[in-house]
Amino acid sequence: MGRSRFTALGVAAGLALGMVAAPALSADEQGLDIQQLREGWRLFNERQCTACHAVWGEGQALGPDLGRLATEFLSAAELAGVMWNHAPDMWSRMISRGIPVGDISEEEMQSLFLFLYFLRFMDEPGNPVRGEAVAHRKGCVACHAVEPGEPSAGPSFRALGGEVNPVIWAGNLWNHAPEMYREMRRQGVSWPTFEDNEMVDLFAYVRSVSAAGERSYLEPGDEGRGRRAFEELGCAACHEGPRRPGTPQVRDLARNPRTVGQMAGALWNHAPAMAEAARSAGLQWSPMEPQQMVDLIAYFFSMRFYEETGDPVRGGAVFTEKRCDLCHGPGKEAEDLRDPAQELTAIRMARFMWQHGVEMLHRMEELQIPWPTFAGDEFVDLLAFLKGEGAAPGPAAPPPSQ
Repeated sequence: MGRSRFTALGVAAGLALGMVAAPALSADEQGLDIQQLREGWRLFNERQCTACHAVWGEGQALGPDLGRLATEFLSAAELAGVMWNHAPDMWSRMISRGIPVGDISEEEMQSLFLFLYFLRFMDEPGNPVRGEAVAHRKGCVACHAVEPGEPSAGPSFRALGGEVNPVIWAGNLWNHAPEMYREMRRQGVSWPTFEDNEMVDLFAYVRSVSAAGERSYLEPGDEGRGRRAFEELGCAACHEGPRRPGTPQVRDLARNPRTVGQMAGALWNHAPAMAEAARSAGLQWSPMEPQQMVDLIAYFFSMRFYEETGDPVRGGAVFTEKRCDLCHGPGKEAEDLRDPAQELTAIRMARFMWQHGVEMLHRMEELQIPWPTFAGDEFVDLLAFLKGEGAAPGPAAPPPSQ
């Protein structure tokens, strides 16, 4: 799956999925990639993944809720590693519940991976009750009225909440941050910061008290346009090139935060520091059009998905330590995964594991080898090694006695 897969993706792609409250889009509006996301959602249901995994509380809870995973993101290689670690347990549960493991094509695995990946950056539904507490705790209600007729230094929540698109919410925060910063300094008010899903909860609360508003429809994000926006808006001046103390590089920006709502919170949290840095560098604060925000997010998130720059030397050590060398390699009984003709990718590795995993598990049980699991970047490093980017692995240990 090439990077061009992200051409028609972005937040609008996530909102186009049928499981969230979003307007239906025609096939022409969706484009091929959004159709692939929908296909991933269809496969997720058709393959009965919901028999074990919930999404934002909808579904069974035998496995983790895939809409509420830990904060760190998963690239394609990391996701393949997580699937590998849990595969025996998944197969056991599927067999016990009469769910066939079944065959899966590479295109179907691509669709599932895209669906699972985009679940991780679409915000789970916020909690308006928690959001109301956030609005008071952070002092938002001091400037933004809630009830009609109340004095309001800034736009009322009723006006702000009419916008349901989280990307536009993030863009508005960015565009008005300097003005709000000046006003808060004038009033002697400290700049509040948001953690975890506090911004998502605040957004849910603002929507709950607002008058109905018109939906905004944006073109799906384009990573190429996002890269151009990154340069044209002046982001590259600080976030690329020589590293500045306290200034994250573009790769750091792509790794965190993991959702659109958390990105809005991060933009808000760092707005004063960015404003001061821009002023010191003689740069003007560049407001963003909504479409630019969508494209920037598509650019960042595409970098995340293909963050597969593992260490092939460490991967060679993993190949030996996990006993992959007992079965895989020239002249061995199983397929040589380092064959250059395979053009190995994370998606193909995941499909290979799913197709042959039960057979591998039985063979490993015969050899009295425990199913290996991968921690940290081990699977990413292993994939780099299997792609043929590193030296040959060290000498294999003798096989266990049978």
